[in-house]
Amino acid sequence: MPRSAAEELRIEARRLKVAELYLHGTRCLSQIARELGVDKAQISRDFRQIRKLWRERYIEDWDAAKHEELAKIAEIEQKAWLAWERSCKDGETMEVTGTSQGGKGKPDKVKKRTKRQVGDPRYLAILLKCAEQRRAILGLDAPKKLDHTTGGQPFFKAYLFEPDQPPQGESAPA
Repeated sequence: MPRSAAEELRIEARRLKVAELYLHGTRCLSQIARELGVDKAQISRDFRQIRKLWRERYIEDWDAAKHEELAKIAEIEQKAWLAWERSCKDGETMEVTGTSQGGKGKPDKVKKRTKRQVGDPRYLAILLKCAEQRRAILGLDAPKKLDHTTGGQPFFKAYLFEPDQPPQGESAPA
């Protein structure tokens, strides 16, 4: 039998209160049930729906955040490519000699100098960083194995004495 609009509203209000209590530190479903005056099984069913809703919203927000970050990276990358191309163009300067009348007259000699450019490597570093960030967002890199323990050293060597001093009973190498 379908629920009335009033019943749906009451259920939604209860679920909002369940979520609020949970997010404010009340982790015991029995305690939430007592506070709201309903059965623990009802709170459990409510919480199943709340978690489902959170997952759906989180996935939508997660995808939107990923797309936004990828768009920002694409814009930075586009500007870095344009700057790189500009930095590769030859630079031209004009050398003026022999002006008269306080710089208002015609110069005696104008020499055009062309300086060959090889490109500013800072723009390539920006492009590389953009690619790294894109791969990280998309999860394209293989997982890295990290040693959070002793750095490959036996436990007693890593933690029981200073690196410059040998363990008690051993002498330092000569």
